[in-house]
Amino acid sequence: MLSTYVTAFIGHGFALEAMAEPVPDASVVAEQPRRAGLPPFIVIRVRLDANEIAG
Repeated sequence: MLSTYVTAFIGHGFALEAMAEPVPDASVVAEQPRRAGLPPFIVIRVRLDANEIAG
């Protein structure tokens, strides 16, 4: 589950900055219509909280 990843990052002192689930491009959907709207991967950007570094 996506929450597992986000919770793990937060639990280790990271702050969530951004998260995206890009959808397949038109060429993929044309070849595999059932993949339309299904993200093939997730992009998560986190940063280590400055308080955790000093801590």
